[in-house]
Amino acid sequence: MKNIISILAIVFLFVGNTFAQTNGEYTDLALALKEPLKVKELKLYGQNLTSLPKEIGKMKNLEALVADDNQIKEIPKELAQCKELKLIFLDNNQITSIPIELCSLKELRALQFDKNKVKSLPKEIGNWTKLKNFDCSGNDISTLPKEIGNWVEMKDFKCQNTKITLLPKEMKNFVKMENFNCKGSLIPSFPKEFATWEKLKKFIFTPSQQSTGFKVANGEQEKLKKMFPNAEINP
Repeated sequence: MKNIISILAIVFLFVGNTFAQTNGEYTDLALALKEPLKVKELKLYGQNLTSLPKEIGKMKNLEALVADDNQIKEIPKELAQCKELKLIFLDNNQITSIPIELCSLKELRALQFDKNKVKSLPKEIGNWTKLKNFDCSGNDISTLPKEIGNWVEMKDFKCQNTKITLLPKEMKNFVKMENFNCKGSLIPSFPKEFATWEKLKKFIFTPSQQSTGFKVANGEQEKLKKMFPNAEINP
């Protein structure tokens, strides 16, 4: 009986993997590289990877790359050849920069690289005009290029625990913003121009104790409540 159960388990696992691959979802990098044009979703989280091969650029139909919780140090510039990419999740790696080549990904909707080692962002990220979700939390970023004002579809923006001290006023263009989180940042105050965020639902800004704004957090919170009467402030 145990042998039958074991055999059935193997069969179901094989069928499940085959079905996933038929639908374009791959969790095996080696197999994905053998069938690059079939890959739509590449899920590699928690596989102890230290790099992504440049051959990933051959996955012309790739729409989603999820490689959280690895040890990846560099994003291959060849990833920019995957013109259908809509989602990139690279949280908790060792990445030090965002290749300028990736800024040509015009279909990108979500980019998350929380807990990495990125220090700066190229101004060309303004090309991501369809971006809705952005998370650069836990990096050493100190400034945001004003070109992000082009992200007119932005809804969810996170820059927690960074070295950012000033937000560009061009972010007033985020008129679809719903969730903003800069908890633990060095940002002391927010431009009044952000009042254009009329759809805002949640605003979290609790400053770092190293921030000059830490001492005036209560006053800033009251100002934000007036700017965004329908949003939760520091819930």
